[in-house]
Amino acid sequence: MSPISSVPALAALALAGGVVLAFRIPKFRHWWFSVLWAAIGADIGKMLRPRKRELLEEHVKAGDVLVDVGAGYGASIADYTLPDKPLAKLVLLEPNQNMVPALRRAAEAQGYTGARLELYTTPLEASPVRDGSADVVLLSLVLCSVPDPELAIRHALRMLRPGGKVLFLEHVAAAKQGEWRYLVQRALTKSGFWPAIGDGCCLDRETGRMIESCTGWKRVALKEFDNTKGLWLVRDHIYGYGVKA
Repeated sequence: MSPISSVPALAALALAGGVVLAFRIPKFRHWWFSVLWAAIGADIGKMLRPRKRELLEEHVKAGDVLVDVGAGYGASIADYTLPDKPLAKLVLLEPNQNMVPALRRAAEAQGYTGARLELYTTPLEASPVRDGSADVVLLSLVLCSVPDPELAIRHALRMLRPGGKVLFLEHVAAAKQGEWRYLVQRALTKSGFWPAIGDGCCLDRETGRMIESCTGWKRVALKEFDNTKGLWLVRDHIYGYGVKA
């Protein structure tokens, strides 16, 4: 191969190496994911909305304090802003600062201002939300991407008063570990590729079992569903709730 003919190959390798290095920079990953979620988040939310609304309508009461973890651009706010069940306070946690201005606007558009709104840009485990101050904590597409999902649940329980509820809606590993979908999920997660482009998202977590194994529950009720309209890799989901002891 002549020096001239090798230039495109070397340029491609340099570009690939640059992309890999870029995804190791947290600010770049957060920026990338904010752009990606702006493009696909609304469609994903629309597909999952019936299950989310079912949970919220059943478990959220008038006067509740609700904590929305990983609130993103605020697509869920309209789902728990129910005319007959006004919240006393909405607490939003979103560590991706690229999403925060739009998130604040979405909350204010639904009437959450002043003392009725708290917004924090810290991760869940560093949240300043007081112990026992919340009635409901919503974890929707969160436990796939946090570094330690069991720790995240412990912090969600910490925020709740006794008898308070954590509401879950999460994609999980394929139900049959020998099938192609699980093998692809495992490979993409272990290679680091999917967590890099998905801001930490792991495809192969058995989140339902993990939730049920955590201590601190009075009761846990989870259901499985197959989101056939979604991406083949993330069809398997769970939704439900846990009641703090």
